[in-house]
Order: sequence, then structure tokens, then C-alpha cells
Amino acid sequence: MLVEAPTFTETLLTFRKQGANCVGVPSDDDGIIPEEFERMLKSRSVRFLYTIPNFQNPSGRTSPLERRKEILAIAAKYDVPIFEDDPYHYLSYDEEAPATYLSLAGDDRRVLHSNSFSKLVAPGMRCGWLVVPDAIIPHLNAFRISAGLTRPAILQLGLFNYLNNANFGERVGFLRDTYRVRRDGMVKAIEKHLKPLGIKTNYPKGGFFLWGEARGVDDMTAFARFAVEKKKVGIIPGSAFYTIDEAKNGHDAFRISFAKVDPETAEEGIKRLAEAFREYGK
Repeated sequence: MLVEAPTFTETLLTFRKQGANCVGVPSDDDGIIPEEFERMLKSRSVRFLYTIPNFQNPSGRTSPLERRKEILAIAAKYDVPIFEDDPYHYLSYDEEAPATYLSLAGDDRRVLHSNSFSKLVAPGMRCGWLVVPDAIIPHLNAFRISAGLTRPAILQLGLFNYLNNANFGERVGFLRDTYRVRRDGMVKAIEKHLKPLGIKTNYPKGGFFLWGEARGVDDMTAFARFAVEKKKVGIIPGSAFYTIDEAKNGHDAFRISFAKVDPETAEEGIKRLAEAFREYGK
């Protein structure tokens, strides 16, 4: 199977557990690079493509509409299904997310679409939904049972009652307003403390994550350990989000999450991170 490079580390672990061979497709700030995707389809047998098109974990990137159309056309040309994982779809802070692969595919039933209530209701929910062709529902049910049974019935009933009684639009609006403040606070702190050091970060338009690159740091895992021990601030090394064979590609990269961080804490945390970068290796 093909995945974005980088991609969500827990996805890699989950698919490997089921025996999958995960291969990363090179990506840029707009997501999967179409030419690279097609090149890989020409050279190997691929079961499906896994992608997080909106505010991706870990990179925070969003694939624009035209890029999605290109990827979908290539997938149709080589008859490859797309697994669209879209848990951050509703968490857009500047503009609405582009049309999903599912909606763009229309009657072409090659797209499996998933989303999560854990980002919209409560993190502990660990409950979501899938939109798939009817023909594969029995296979998915069998896989669900073999992979870990199901969510507790009381949790599902509680979620059902909540959704029947809550104003979903108001809930999404509240989440957007809350996370937008945290995103902006983190970006402001980065501009103040990390940018002067030459550290490159992106600007996510939604979701929870920023992606950074620190040229000159050869081992981000070692640096992350140093930052935790010396400055009590945590980042995730970029290598964690690549396949085993491609981990070297993230040697100077890192992920930061702003989901739980208010602007005041972001200011202090990024200040400490900048101090760690200045002191590392001395």
C-alpha cells in the first residue's frame, strides 16, 4: 500500500500489524505529488492509497482541489482504491476544506472515507464512521471483529444521544474558535522565537499540527531528547512519521501540536524550544 510521506505513525503501525508493506509517496506542501504517485504505480503492484488530505497529521498540509482531482484521475487510470482518512475535515480555521475525494469520485466507488468523533465530541471517544461501497461492508465487519471487536455499547449509545440532541453546527463553530486561538498563539510564538534561528515551519489552515524543519540538526530524535531533559518541552521527531526504510527523510524535521496549548503556554514552550536549539551541540 502507498502512504503519504510523512504520514500518521499510528496508521503505519496499524497496517504493518495486518501484514501490509507501507511505501511512502513523496509529498510537497500540497500533498502527494501526482508525478511521483504515477511513477510508483507504474513500477509496482499497489493495493490502495492511504491519504489524510485535510490538515494532515503530522504535516498540517491540505491538498487543494486541483491536486485532488489529479490524484483521483491517476488512481482511476491504474484502478487503485483510495482510503481517505479525514478526521480534521470540520476543523478548518480560515476557510472551508476542499471537496473530499469521496464527493469528487461520484459514482466511481473507489474511495473509502473515514472520519472521527474523537476530534468533534471528545478525545476519549475513539469512535468514528466509514463511508464504503455496500459490497465490502461484510468484509469490514469481519475485519473489525478480528482486529478488536467494537466500541462499548454504552459509549455508542451515549454518542447517539448526544448527536440527536446537540447542535452540531454550534459545536463545530465552538471548536473552530477555540483551536484557531491556539493555532494563532503557536504561530505567533514561532515567528518570534524560531524564525530568527532559521527554523522553517508551515502555517496550517486547520487541524492540530505544525511541521518544522531545522537545517543543521542531523538527528532530531537526539535533539528531542535533549529538549525534554534540559528545557522540559516536547516535540515529535519527524522520522517517526516515515516508513522504516524512509525514516532518514525526517532526520531534521519535527511535529508540534497546538491542540491543548493556550497562547501563553505556547509562548513559554516555544521560547524554551528556541533555547534548546541554540544550546544543542555546544
